[in-house]
Amino acid sequence: MWFGKEKASINITTIISPSCQHCRKVVFELLTLIEKGIDFRWNIMLGKIMNEDSQKIEMWVQEYISDKNKFLKSLHLWSNERTRCLHYSLNSVNQDIRVSEICYDFEYKMKKLNVLGFPQIVLNDRLLSTIYTAKDLEFIIADLSQ
Repeated sequence: MWFGKEKASINITTIISPSCQHCRKVVFELLTLIEKGIDFRWNIMLGKIMNEDSQKIEMWVQEYISDKNKFLKSLHLWSNERTRCLHYSLNSVNQDIRVSEICYDFEYKMKKLNVLGFPQIVLNDRLLSTIYTAKDLEFIIADLSQ
């Protein structure tokens, strides 16, 4: 799942979970960068903290496949601290093979990256140290773009 410029020189991947409050803040910061017009590709990988996250992940993937722009609006709502949960317009996930493949791909890549917690930020294929936050990305991108 991705947003922004497809072939951008800056790739930011966020590894987030639907039930993670810290992940909401990361998503909010990335959405702010998009709104500022900063040139990058934002990839999203979804992982689960709790068992019920699996259904939410499937619903998010389905919404992304169905309408990428609508899903982006849903992320805006979800990342807003005043919104307690993301309400879905989909009652259930269609048993679309693409949804299953994408969810499996998330799990495979997280195991390969040895992701142990959320959120994680990967910048151009390098896991960002936890000393950096999503707010630092604007300045990091500016440095890399020069």
